[in-house]
Amino acid sequence: MKISVLDREVLIGIFCRNPNNTLTLLNNLHLCATRSSVLPFGSSTFKVTIIAKMNDEYSMIIDDLIKALRGRLLSLKSQKMLK
Repeated sequence: MKISVLDREVLIGIFCRNPNNTLTLLNNLHLCATRSSVLPFGSSTFKVTIIAKMNDEYSMIIDDLIKALRGRLLSLKSQKMLK
């Protein structure tokens, strides 16, 4: 995962096997997705890119945002394994 910030915009790049529900990662983080794209990479991986705008309530530092998103990705992964 890679995250870049410029002013009030956040660029999030994620490589994953299943891109479904990746926008749900932004729930309750005070980020609003303005653009997103999903591109196949190889035979079983996808590159997900999300551009999000920080809401007025956004107050995280980047390290905390990375930890929160990483935790949510792992949670999504484990939920899919349980199904």
